[in-house]
Amino acid sequence: MGAILSLCSFHLSADQEGIPSALEVVWLQLDQAAERILQAEAQVRTATDRWHLAQRELAETEWSLGEAKSRLTETRERIVEGQADKSESQDMLQTHLEHLLLSTRPQWLHLLSPQPSIQGTDSPGRQEVLEVWTGWVEDRDRFKALTEVELTWVEEVDRTAAQLITREEERAESRLASEVAGNLLSQAREEVGDEIATLRRERDHLEEGLDAETILNHRGARWETPILWPAEGRLTDNYGWRTHPIQGTRKMHTGQDIAAPVGVSPLDFKGAPVLAAETGRVQHASRRGGYGNLIIIAHAHGYRTYYAHLDAILVIEGQAVMRGQQIGKVGTTGNSTGNHLHFEVRQGEVHEDPQISLPPHR
Repeated sequence: MGAILSLCSFHLSADQEGIPSALEVVWLQLDQAAERILQAEAQVRTATDRWHLAQRELAETEWSLGEAKSRLTETRERIVEGQADKSESQDMLQTHLEHLLLSTRPQWLHLLSPQPSIQGTDSPGRQEVLEVWTGWVEDRDRFKALTEVELTWVEEVDRTAAQLITREEERAESRLASEVAGNLLSQAREEVGDEIATLRRERDHLEEGLDAETILNHRGARWETPILWPAEGRLTDNYGWRTHPIQGTRKMHTGQDIAAPVGVSPLDFKGAPVLAAETGRVQHASRRGGYGNLIIIAHAHGYRTYYAHLDAILVIEGQAVMRGQQIGKVGTTGNSTGNHLHFEVRQGEVHEDPQISLPPHR
């Protein structure tokens, strides 16, 4: 009830300032519709970020598994080598022991014990047997250590493989969540799209009796895509790298060039109307270097539109302008080879392809 009273009082104050209450209702409905779209887009971004994170974690786990498998392979090769060394030592020890037994020296029979004493005679035969025995013990210990290492790597491979399965499951869940969110966004756009289009038409109709300054003071600048084409004519140059028509060097073309319709003579290009692509406030309206006569309009969300090489500027800095309002005339001032409008879209100081925001060119 309090919210309804607050809304009614807001409409009353709006009427007192010359804003129709019906227009306020449409503005509110547009905000609500746009909010639903924003919420759906936020869900998509969250789900997509989650999917990308799952992708990265899966890639890292796959790499870890590959590394673990590689180390396990190396360890197994070392164990095989250790087994060969141990087998060779065992054969040598057995040969020496058999030789000693056949030599009929009973005093050496204690060499058959598992841990032969190093005390006693230093005869060459005994020393040789002790060296072989020591080598065999070292081979045995090394083989045991390598076996333990292999068990460790086997456990790591098993653990990493389990993580890989988990990551794959998480990626599948994230992908499904992303697809579901995308479907919700498509559904929201489909459901809200027609509603927004209808509300915008109603809003524009109700705003016809109001001046741009009043509207901007109450609602601020806008950035609703698709924006309007700022002039009717032929596209003569698109956004992107090109050979500069005057300097002859490879340079970035930061906007689109639109020539006015061809008339009886080239002079018919000059003076064609230039329109504000979207509602906003004039930030610049004077000559600027190679741009010639230039108008810059500031819009919502940090967007700005540039209108260059104008023959005439019909607005002043600080002026509020509405979408579709004439702000100038096509010309060829500044660095220009003919009558045309150079149109740019920037967000902050970063220029972007105007075609992203414009409807298809007819």
